[in-house]
Amino acid sequence: MRKERMFNLVILAIVFVSIMSLPQAYASTRKNLPGPQIKPPTVATELISSVSNPSGSCGSFGLTGTYGNVMFGNGHVVVVLQNANPSNTYTVSVDRFTQGACDGSWQSVGSISTDQKGNGLLVQQLNLQLGHDYVFEFRDTQGSLVYATG
Repeated sequence: MRKERMFNLVILAIVFVSIMSLPQAYASTRKNLPGPQIKPPTVATELISSVSNPSGSCGSFGLTGTYGNVMFGNGHVVVVLQNANPSNTYTVSVDRFTQGACDGSWQSVGSISTDQKGNGLLVQQLNLQLGHDYVFEFRDTQGSLVYATG
């Protein structure tokens, strides 16, 4: 898959998540309606890095390099891997990070496959509360920790 096509897929995923997060009747023509004001969608972003210390405790994996982003908010998670290991599949899990450690409540996000250039995309529904820190782990088919977020 060419970079232009991957870029188009990423933009499409972001637009899809943005549209899905809009409340119904958002485009109403009535103005000055009483009630709470609608705030714009808020999304958090985490960088994906390579793990140099897979046996380290959560949060101290010895992360190096940048291989994409994880964006979450409005009930969705979007994972974009770029220039990662080509032609691989990774299971993605998330845990809440508090007081310097993961709390142990790992949740599966799904799986992501990379193409021959190491690019992949995953869009999944998952409610993560904004304002908290999270760690995302990427494990290969052998169960080895390969990528993570800080």
